[in-house]
Amino acid sequence: MSVITLNKKAVDETDASRFPYNSEMTCYAILWVKTVASEVIKRGLVEELVLRNEVEDARYTTSGPLCLVVKYNGLMTSPSKIQALVNRPGLRAVIVGC
Repeated sequence: MSVITLNKKAVDETDASRFPYNSEMTCYAILWVKTVASEVIKRGLVEELVLRNEVEDARYTTSGPLCLVVKYNGLMTSPSKIQALVNRPGLRAVIVGC
């Protein structure tokens, strides 16, 4: 377990609720999305992700294979948790970068 010192107070790094949002902890997850879902469902997924506290932005690539790029707070979530949010009937995501 790693510990971060914040204002001279040791705080467990897994307790993200004790940290204010910090742009230095902004991370990106890139997920290849295999889908048979309609455009409405895909658009709804992006809207659903952006409403979450730990996600700052999410959008699909405009060319090439269908990829979802998610900007998130690394103290609050991880690529595998984002992948779990995306996976549902008609949508399957594979982490291809972070």
